Amino acid sequence: MPCRDLTPGQFPAALAGGGPIRQFKIGGYPVGQLPAAMPKTISATDYLLRSPCPPDARRYAVDLLLALAAVEGHASPGGRPIMIPALLRDLVIITARLAGRTWLEANVDKTRAFIAMRTTVHPPPLPELDHILACVLSERFGLPRPRQHRLRGVRCSADCL
Repeated sequence: MPCRDLTPGQFPAALAGGGPIRQFKIGGYPVGQLPAAMPKTISATDYLLRSPCPPDARRYAVDLLLALAAVEGHASPGGRPIMIPALLRDLVIITARLAGRTWLEANVDKTRAFIAMRTTVHPPPLPELDHILACVLSERFGLPRPRQHRLRGVRCSADCL
């Protein structure tokens, strides 16, 4: 679906200002055509935001969604994503803050892969990173666990955590 102009008749006149309006884009692509680079983490974060949670958790979840949007903006449809390691590190840091230091320390056996990832310079490939982050959120907040399957040679199984 290519980006198209909306005419003032298609949009409330108070917001249109009389001129054409462009469809929202992220990273040069219309939002509906973006690849889902981190679908499990996006889903878990969205699920968390839709459930009752403390204000601090809600704030960190919104921060995580913004960082995920930046990752999605760097992923290109039909091509290899150009990821900035610092951007992926932000996802790990925000997820750690969202889960909470106390919870992470109390659940070392469940979060082994996440804790190991926090000390590395470069995070794992996107499918594995996506699964690990989604599993941490699921364990921490009692959300449905992400599906386990093979992606690009990365085996994500119950022992990811």
